[in-house]
Amino acid sequence: MDGCRSTLRAGRSRTFHARHRAAAAPHGRQHVRTAHAGGGDDQRRRGGRLASEILRAIANEYGWPGYPHAREKTIASIDPSVYQAYVGRYELRPGHVVSLTVTAGKLVLVDGGQTIELLPESETTFFELVEESEIEFIKGLDGAVTGALINGEIKARRIGPDRRP
Repeated sequence: MDGCRSTLRAGRSRTFHARHRAAAAPHGRQHVRTAHAGGGDDQRRRGGRLASEILRAIANEYGWPGYPHAREKTIASIDPSVYQAYVGRYELRPGHVVSLTVTAGKLVLVDGGQTIELLPESETTFFELVEESEIEFIKGLDGAVTGALINGEIKARRIGPDRRP
């Protein structure tokens, strides 16, 4: 990638590296196009999410093609007892398992050390505000949840009940 490299320090232990490249913008300025965070896996995952959020905000503001643009969502008013059907462990890919649990009446996704609240758009479709992902739960013929579809393309298989201590 052509362009320059800049570093943004956040806190004491996180460093974000960003590469710049000229974009087709009316004012001819350079924009951040890719970013990653240094550090361990858990730290990189949290920093990567922050970097993604920053990139999405900039892309939305400048109308960059190829980036998903934010759309307004409405939080549905549903009975919190519905959340119990979704509690469990889901395998996103081999070796990457996340847990869904109910905490203080909210459906929560736990990925490593990060906890993300899932907000209902309907009784089977939820969204989160960190990465603006959309999660649609899939049910079998018997009505039991068998998995979830993330952003319409990543299928997460339900592999069992929540086993967190």
